[in-house]
Amino acid sequence: MNENVFKPARLVLWIALAAFIWVLVWAMINHSLPSFAAIFAQPWFVVTIADFYLGVLCLGGVMLAFEKSLLTTLAWFLPLCFLGNIVAVIWVTVRLPQLVASR
Repeated sequence: MNENVFKPARLVLWIALAAFIWVLVWAMINHSLPSFAAIFAQPWFVVTIADFYLGVLCLGGVMLAFEKSLLTTLAWFLPLCFLGNIVAVIWVTVRLPQLVASR
């Protein structure tokens, strides 16, 4: 499949990643976090964390299916566990042609 087909989708993903990083930096600069005890006391925070790690495990399974080696999979998966969707967007953007070609 022609690589040019993916350029618009990849551009949108890179822009979305840049926007997310901007929002993340803005929040870190302008708003302090409450204590961890206060955060974990909120049921919706626990749900959000469970949802995040369910997504991480699902994407990790996709990574395992598509990456050529376990070492490469781990090189993507471990940062995904700690950095979240920043890594997910980068992986999908980089691998988009291969993901679509494998259909």
